[in-house]
Amino acid sequence: MKTGNVSQSLREWIHTHTGVVITDANAVPVDLALHLVADDLGLEVSDYSARLRTGNVDPQPFIDAVTTHESYFFRAFAQMEMLVKRVIPELLSRNPNQRVRVLSLPCARGEEPFSLIILLYQHGIDPGRVMITGADIALRCLEDARRGIYSELALRRVDRATRQRWFRSIGKGSVRIDPRIPPRVELRRVNLLTEAASVLEPGFDIIFCENLLIYFGDREVDRSLAILQRLLAPRGWLFVDHAEWNLPRRRFDLQQVNGVYGFRPKPARSSETAARPRSATGVVARGSAPPVPPIPSGPAKPSAPPVKLAGEPAMRSESRDPLRSAQELYQQKRFTEAMGLYDELLASDPAIRARVQLGKARVLADCGEELEALEYAEAALQIDGTRALPRGERVEALALIAAVMRAKGLTALVENYLSRIRDLDPDHPVLRLSSRRDTGHA
Repeated sequence: MKTGNVSQSLREWIHTHTGVVITDANAVPVDLALHLVADDLGLEVSDYSARLRTGNVDPQPFIDAVTTHESYFFRAFAQMEMLVKRVIPELLSRNPNQRVRVLSLPCARGEEPFSLIILLYQHGIDPGRVMITGADIALRCLEDARRGIYSELALRRVDRATRQRWFRSIGKGSVRIDPRIPPRVELRRVNLLTEAASVLEPGFDIIFCENLLIYFGDREVDRSLAILQRLLAPRGWLFVDHAEWNLPRRRFDLQQVNGVYGFRPKPARSSETAARPRSATGVVARGSAPPVPPIPSGPAKPSAPPVKLAGEPAMRSESRDPLRSAQELYQQKRFTEAMGLYDELLASDPAIRARVQLGKARVLADCGEELEALEYAEAALQIDGTRALPRGERVEALALIAAVMRAKGLTALVENYLSRIRDLDPDHPVLRLSSRRDTGHA
């Protein structure tokens, strides 16, 4: 089966070059990316796809377009706070003449490593004593990171004081980070699977590899973990997204400090001792094994505390229907707050996951993040059974995808979605709009 022009051969090419598994649930944004890049180059889609697969065209623009970039500041807040309060000070005290080395891979547009820099400043740690490398497969992400300009959505977990101290509004829903922050991070274009082991020097004290392994197949996960194991210092810390906690256990020990979970290299020990659990300090634990957190079935629970800007009502704790509250925030065009609440719901209530994904798709589409919006909308449509979208919201998801594709000038891709809308709601306004436009072009 293929969706649009996402043939099996192209899916295999993407898998080989990025490690990402393309399914029907995430094929739609890939299809859109294929058309957009081909159009930019003035090529027919079939011609561009063939050149891509045979190595006769630069693959980087397509890789940039199909990889997921949606992130936000302080996404890994709990882990970072534990590091700046305990781990990094201990490392600096133990080795005062050496810098602590940190790797953020993937770093997206720099949100993760820049968040850590801000926390270092806030906790009185000289950032010059911490060497942070941000790496990502998408060259466009690194260029955006160097510019340091973000949409308001990227600050949805940033409190008012931090925002005022480190960010400046520049109009049109955009902000610029303090220009001293980006130069503190070494930004590098790196493919984890094919390049990291050869271009990155081992010995990182801390590695963040969040929200990446979940997109890989089993073989790519194992290869990635082997590479991360090689890059990590013997007493280092590896952090992944909560939804990925089950994956590193193949090669790492799960440990916790102050309620924060991370992974550390398995020590080379005898089989008898290795079978016994170890505490975060490395001392063999007595009695039963420490509690292991459950593996969530949905996306990760946000690590940062809920956002509450000065002067706004304490809506989250008082509302009996947080989904409705998020929808009302969206309707009021309070996109940053709506997205923050949707993030919380996506982690906490699997029963409404499809509806929350649609909510995030609405916000992302209105904020110009079209490819990410399509991915969430299509993922919402893939959920079936008792947790499926209600009929009306299913139509809305289809209409959102059709509208984005039409706005991009990709009318050839729209008809499939319009046909599905006709089956569910023959009088939907998007169908009348389509008819008028089609007639106008005749």
